[in-house]
Amino acid sequence: TMDSNRNVLFIPASTWSVSPQTPHITKTSDSSSKVISQKVTRSIMMASGNKAQKPEAKQRNSSPKRNSTGVEANGVPASSLVSAAEVKSPREQRGVLIHKFEELENEFFRDNRQDPVDAENASQIMKDKRIKSFESLLELLNMPGYDAISAVRSLKLLVRVSRKNAGLSRAVQRFLTETEYLALWTEKLIPLMPLLNPFALSSIMHCFGALRVCPSREFLQAWEQASRELKDFDAQGLANALWGFGRLHMKPSDELAAAFCKAFQSEAIEPDHKTVSTYLWVFGTLRMIPSTEFSKAWTISFKRTAGSMIMADLAKVVDSLRRMEASFEFDAEAAGVWTNCFLSNISYASMDDLAKSLYALASMKDRFQLSSKFMDAWCEAFETKLRSADQKSLRQIFSAFDILGYTPSERFLQLWQIGLDDTIPPVHVSEQALAHSYWGIWKFRKWAREPSLALFESRFARQVPQMAAQELVDSLWALGKADLMPSDAFFKVWYRAFEQQQETFSSQQLSGIMWALGRLKICPPKQFIDTWSRLFEKEAEGFIFPHVSMCFLSFGRMNGLVPSKSFMDLLYRLFEAEMESVSSQNMSNVLHSFATLGITPPDSFMDQWFVCFKRISATFMPQELA
Repeated sequence: TMDSNRNVLFIPASTWSVSPQTPHITKTSDSSSKVISQKVTRSIMMASGNKAQKPEAKQRNSSPKRNSTGVEANGVPASSLVSAAEVKSPREQRGVLIHKFEELENEFFRDNRQDPVDAENASQIMKDKRIKSFESLLELLNMPGYDAISAVRSLKLLVRVSRKNAGLSRAVQRFLTETEYLALWTEKLIPLMPLLNPFALSSIMHCFGALRVCPSREFLQAWEQASRELKDFDAQGLANALWGFGRLHMKPSDELAAAFCKAFQSEAIEPDHKTVSTYLWVFGTLRMIPSTEFSKAWTISFKRTAGSMIMADLAKVVDSLRRMEASFEFDAEAAGVWTNCFLSNISYASMDDLAKSLYALASMKDRFQLSSKFMDAWCEAFETKLRSADQKSLRQIFSAFDILGYTPSERFLQLWQIGLDDTIPPVHVSEQALAHSYWGIWKFRKWAREPSLALFESRFARQVPQMAAQELVDSLWALGKADLMPSDAFFKVWYRAFEQQQETFSSQQLSGIMWALGRLKICPPKQFIDTWSRLFEKEAEGFIFPHVSMCFLSFGRMNGLVPSKSFMDLLYRLFEAEMESVSSQNMSNVLHSFATLGITPPDSFMDQWFVCFKRISATFMPQELA
């Protein structure tokens, strides 16, 4: 059997050493088929957001109707529906199966809006037909002549169906995960796996990746055995199979991973640019550490094919290198090739490509030397892609600038704020990104802090019901870091959210809250202090001395608010326990807080303090000595 490109997919039945109707594979009983059919109905209805329909309605809607010309209502000639029981030879059985697949594919992809029904019933009829189509796919498993190529074709059909729209994608997911179809499909295919050629084997793994469904361990073992160490795979087949593993975040066995590397290095293989970028993407995604020999072979292939790579491939390469950190050899010449190709194609880059690449380059700044020419070209491309920015890209950009120590121009900062305040609808700024996105602009543009504060507060008030404890802390932290005093309305909303989530805060989060309030010199209401103190005692075992010293410093900034006795006891106890690792900043902060609050520390604490001071006095900064 051949595909559209005339690649042989399956060895003809005439060359089999066993009968096509494999005797050790048993047909599903009628009772189990009925149970599976019921599960299909429930799964598809749940994916569509509806309950399963009544049995009599289902039978009425799914019954085929013939017209006077002998054509079924779905457009398939009635005379062509040959009964499987009437077929004798394997060739005739395969012909019926092929026809069934064509009929099923037409049913999946037919535009149901053409049916002459009123709008009220159109949606229900479409769901009925969808259920019937999935049930028909399941019934094909038990038809005479169902073979390995039929199994491959079934999987490819499900991939095409899942890509049609989101509703069908959910339906396919439920069909595969909530019915016995995949288990029966696997049981049918495993004994026939050795008969499949490399093209079909790679297609199977690629389909699993596209469907985001992990095959069973037994299937993977049979696939690995049938692949015969990938000796006969071509470059495209290697890339497709490996991509499936990467998409599923599923590491191949050590033996199979070594086989993938060995096949890539084979003289019979000349990887194209897609294979080269896919290999590195999978290695980076799965955090696989390749051998030195593979790294060298890959780098040589990259230099040869980089000129054919599109921007998405180039971004994928450098992001994958970042994920593998220093475990992959990538010489200066290869870095120069990447940079030149990137600059040559930068006008075709998406905002995601730009942000991802810059962040990766910043993380590997020792390998890539970014010139002023590169940064100017990058900033110019950013301006052209501003309208497609999202909060992740904007956050990555400022993280990269921070790592590089790069100060952007005033024009760039203005454009970045336009991207944050105007381009992105408020609903698209996630709760996790809100504080960090605004801190990015506040850090580099002090004069823009006050104008953007009102927008930050309005977005915070809108999104606070969905915020977790860490996001509440981050919002207050960003304001404290920027020395921005929010309005009373903001604090009213924030305190209420704190009370509602009080049992979810960790010791580190509690100290972060106290640091931000102290930084802003805000004396919180008594109810907040009482709640915070109770939570402090509850989480006392999780505190370390740097956290406690930071809270102590904040107490001194809150108009002399005196901490509780349990707080002071924990401070003394932690200082004694962590004397060997205490920092100069913590030591100066805690002594300054004693003076600010008018508290005289016990002699035992001061003796310990002087011992530490003598040991690390050379590390104190002038401000700390002051």
